[in-house]
Amino acid sequence: MTLLFDKEQKQIRSIKIVSYMDNPSDAMNLAVQFDRLPDGTSHASTAKIEGVSKQLTINTQNSDYRKL
Repeated sequence: MTLLFDKEQKQIRSIKIVSYMDNPSDAMNLAVQFDRLPDGTSHASTAKIEGVSKQLTINTQNSDYRKL
C-alpha cells in the first residue's frame, strides 16, 4: 500500500494497493486519485481496479459536483 500525501494542502492525493484475491497468482491492483472541490472538500475523483490474471479492469470517475 502506498499513500501520497500533500503536506501543503494537508490532504491525501492518491492511494495505491497491490494485493491478490484468493491466492497470490490472482493479482489485484487498486489506484485511487483524490481531488478538491471548490469549497475545499477532498473526494475520490477516480478509481481503477485491475484484476490482472482475470484481464478485468474497472474505472470509475466522479465529477461535476455542484451545490443543490
